[in-house]
Amino acid sequence: MNDVLMKGGQCYYENSHGMNVCWGGTSTLAHRGGTTIGNTFVAKIPDGSGGVIDPRKYRDYVPLIEHEFTHTLQWQTLGVGMVDYLLWEARVAVVNWVLEDMRLPPIGMGCGNPYEISASLVKGGYLC
Repeated sequence: MNDVLMKGGQCYYENSHGMNVCWGGTSTLAHRGGTTIGNTFVAKIPDGSGGVIDPRKYRDYVPLIEHEFTHTLQWQTLGVGMVDYLLWEARVAVVNWVLEDMRLPPIGMGCGNPYEISASLVKGGYLC
């Protein structure tokens, strides 16, 4: 959370799920639509002009927050075991980089990830 605030972003506390939601600034913590670390969701929802929007203005805000809250519970349960989740994402990113170099279509980032599947691919906005 401090990383986002120190880099010009904003945060608020989401009472319904007891988690922090941050966006904006130059933080590199968020990837694709956002990333949850611990009880903080760093959103990266594009606004169509190169910036990002306040997640509360996102049309699918409630399902997205429910999805990210599941990741918060995963962090609570697994602790540092969630590093496996981050490694999964890194492996997929490398594979996609190779596929792009070969001019082949990328594989879905979360579509085979067991952590994303248990958090609901649909609520997370994945198109698998």
